[in-house]
Order: sequence, then structure tokens, then C-alpha cells
Amino acid sequence: MCGDDAPEIIQGIAIAVKAGLTKQDFDATIGIHPTSAEEFVTMRSPTRKIRKSSTDQVESKDEVVSKQ
Repeated sequence: MCGDDAPEIIQGIAIAVKAGLTKQDFDATIGIHPTSAEEFVTMRSPTRKIRKSSTDQVESKDEVVSKQ
């Protein structure tokens, strides 16, 4: 996360993780709107995948793309 409020937001997340919260706990949380922190509780499904190499397959919502 980048931005003016990033340190405070990440600190809050660090406390939650240290206390044992899981991704499922974040998913069950209602985000306060409008804030940038709400993005952490609305990331329920991946929007993109990062390849480790150019020969890996990348799956999109519409098709499987093989890049070589």
C-alpha cells in the first residue's frame, strides 16, 4: 500500500494479524467507506496474477493465455 495514510493503515493490519486474524476475518469485515483502508476488506477475489517467468500460463476471466 502506498499513500499518505499507509503507515497507520498497515499498523492497524499488523496488530490484527499479530492478534491472530485471518483473511477470512478480513473478508467478514465491513469496510468504512470512503477510505483507502476499505480495500483490504474488499479483496475477496484476485484481480490479477503476476507471472514468475514469461513461459508461465496466465488465466484471465475469459481465456487461458500462454506467453512464450
